[in-house]
Amino acid sequence: HLGFVRAGERTIDTPEGTIHILFLKNEELVLECIQKPVYNEAHGEGIFVHVAIDVTGIEELGAYLDQCGVKWVEELRVNSDVGNKSMLFEGPDGEILEINEKI
Repeated sequence: HLGFVRAGERTIDTPEGTIHILFLKNEELVLECIQKPVYNEAHGEGIFVHVAIDVTGIEELGAYLDQCGVKWVEELRVNSDVGNKSMLFEGPDGEILEINEKI
């Protein structure tokens, strides 16, 4: 939904369950997204819980993500002290995804 396309995926079977790995690409940026078999492990040590992505047209993108059914953590906020607008929503494993636009 943020301009990324699926670049590959794989699964790894472990005694605890199957780990799903998805690679997403947007131009030169590649994100490796790892879904562990146990939900609590996904929030454990060394696993990110928040990532921010710079965008343009945040209002339009927010409306699009709203149509996609994202769960908003924080709707549009203007942060004049740092010179940006931001919106936060939950990713598939409860991580916080943030979109930012410079103003």
